[in-house]
This record gives sequence, structure tokens and C-alpha cells, in this order.
Amino acid sequence: MCQIGDIILVYNPNRFKKPIGMHSFVVLDDTKGTIRGFDFDFIGLLMSSMDTEDKHKKLMKYDGNFPITPDEQDIENGGNGKSACIKAEQFYYFHKDKIKYKVIGKLDEEIFNLLVEFIEELNKSGMQFQQIMGNV
Repeated sequence: MCQIGDIILVYNPNRFKKPIGMHSFVVLDDTKGTIRGFDFDFIGLLMSSMDTEDKHKKLMKYDGNFPITPDEQDIENGGNGKSACIKAEQFYYFHKDKIKYKVIGKLDEEIFNLLVEFIEELNKSGMQFQQIMGNV
């Protein structure tokens, strides 16, 4: 069972009905709900590692990306030790019976709260959020 702030590894999630390969997500909300007639169990935000300076520069060009350091993530077995960004404008809706996932850690609570504030600021600025429903 995953909870708000957990970092999970989702095996072969879909983005617009196309598999994107194994990816980490931060659980934004673990309240069950319905979107466009589909039930979901939780909402996740995609994480991308920034293992090179070029990748860091490329990913941080996007206003919706929220950077985090390895110290701000508590990953089992130490994780990969890389900085990452959370794609805060992309809400992935998941139904637990339709995916395979594993809880691998947790985002630091203070950083999670900053992430929520970041999302609220994006909303106030008029950011267009994507609702990705390929996993419901």
C-alpha cells in the first residue's frame, strides 16, 4: 500500500496508452476517486533523474519541473544517489489492480510540502496540468 509522499517504482506505466518503461513516481494523493468515469486509487508525479549537467539544464528549462537532491529522498538501499526532478504538472492517475509497483522510499516531508506549494503556485500562474489516465 502506498501513501502520500512515498516514492514508488512502477513497472511499465503508460503515458497516453503507450508504455514508458519502469519509472519512479512520488505519490501526491492516495485518496480513491473517479476521473472521467474511471476509478483510481492514487495520483503520482513522474520523477526523472538528472545524472548529467546537460540533462539537468535540459529538464530545468521546463517551468513544471521541481528539482530534488539525493538527500531529500529516503530510498531503500541508498537509491541511485542522483538528483532528480519531479514533473509537477503531470498528474498520473493509477488503479492499483492494473499496475505493478513497489514502494522504494519516501520524499522528505518538508520537501513534499514545498512540492505541494510549488504545484499551487503553478496553478496560480495558469499552468496547464496534464491528466494522464493510461493506468486506470
